[in-house]
Amino acid sequence: MDESIIYFNGKIIRSDKRKTVCFKDSGFLYSLGLFETMRSYSGKIFCFKEHIKRIKRSAVLLKINITENERELQAAANNVLQRNKLKNAYVRLTCWKGDKEINTLIFVKSLPKLPQGIYKNGFKALISDFRVNEYSAIAGIKSLNYLNFYLARRFAQIKGYNEAIMLNTKGSVVEGSYSNLFIVKNKILFTPSLDCGCLPGIARGVVLDLAKKLKIKVKETRIALKELISADEVFVTNSLIEVMPVTYIKDKKINKGITGEITGILSKQYRGLVEK
Repeated sequence: MDESIIYFNGKIIRSDKRKTVCFKDSGFLYSLGLFETMRSYSGKIFCFKEHIKRIKRSAVLLKINITENERELQAAANNVLQRNKLKNAYVRLTCWKGDKEINTLIFVKSLPKLPQGIYKNGFKALISDFRVNEYSAIAGIKSLNYLNFYLARRFAQIKGYNEAIMLNTKGSVVEGSYSNLFIVKNKILFTPSLDCGCLPGIARGVVLDLAKKLKIKVKETRIALKELISADEVFVTNSLIEVMPVTYIKDKKINKGITGEITGILSKQYRGLVEK
């Protein structure tokens, strides 16, 4: 992390003045912690309340007592954005169990620019060999135990792909390595249900709400690999990339390799929300 202004355990400090992580920290030893990745637009963090609700809900399951409330975390995040003179930025909140306390860190950085035309041309994805264990206690939780997803994405990128699509132990489609996944078939929008092991993504929730408002029929269900490959449209979502079309899955073109109609509509509607 570049030297910058951060929030750490109730104080706004320079990143080079932060406390060294203790070797006894459970967050270090066992990845006992949680994080949220958010995006700010014109100085306002999109869906901040929803992100805090999710991390607080997960914290109860992991018995991590995050002492700051939503208002305090909101003020801290806004302060860090302002002190770093950033308006459109990546915002990361991390909470982990220390030796004697729960540590809370917020840092921000400029968003890397995506390649020109990426929303028109879409992502190229492969089917990962890494699996999601839908029976795991941390399935659907954004924990610091993230190596499975990190490696899936890294190996996909080494092979020239933008994203890795992950299956669960039953072979059902779950999500991308850092995104939720949707398909369109016969004008119906499908996404893996939470019992498949996927993360209840914030952008995922926004898209589901938008689809319902637009009278697009939605089904949260199990999706077989063959249904993914034969889909009319595929797209992925997260808070940083918003709604991203997937136009290739390995060597198979989706929708002739271009963005689909419903994907385009939802992308435009999502963009309308963040530009308010």
